[in-house]
Amino acid sequence: MKRDLKRSQESYEDSQRKLRKEVDVKAKIDEYRKRVESGKKTLQQKQTQIAKIMEQLAHEVEESRARIAKLEEQVEDCTKQTTMARTAITTLSSKQQTLDASSKQLKGADLTKVKSAIEKIEAELEGAKNQMSVAESTCSSLKEDITKATSTTVQYNQEFKYYEQILASVKKEIEETEKALLPLLVSPPCPTKINSMIS
Repeated sequence: MKRDLKRSQESYEDSQRKLRKEVDVKAKIDEYRKRVESGKKTLQQKQTQIAKIMEQLAHEVEESRARIAKLEEQVEDCTKQTTMARTAITTLSSKQQTLDASSKQLKGADLTKVKSAIEKIEAELEGAKNQMSVAESTCSSLKEDITKATSTTVQYNQEFKYYEQILASVKKEIEETEKALLPLLVSPPCPTKINSMIS
């Protein structure tokens, strides 16, 4: 009788130990699952943030490219204005030289007409020189703006590529996390494997 009692006591203690082990294993599995899911959630948040940054960078690149295109059109216009002013200066200078040469042989009313024409040409010449100076200055300023905008676009593109690499890395980590979660959802691993996973 004592023997039976002792055996049943030992059997009861064994079943209690097994039960505690199973409860302990389940607790460890749950703890590990929670940690993995929390890590996955953090990675997904990172992925969302990176995607937003990349979207913003892509928008900045598009805006920058549009700005460069407008600036290039403006440079084209001011280059035309510079060319027209240069042509006008050449034409007016030639007329002025011709009138200066002819004025040396004229007297009286004809000389007065020629001098009046020379003064008019000098005023036009001064206006053309001012126009050319403004156009050249505008072109120079626009070209500097294009250089800055191009540099900014290159920088945005480099940042975009950098974030692409980070995003790929985060996606890979999410996939690995999902692979680590899958066995826990299908069938719990043995206790020794759980202990090695948690520690």
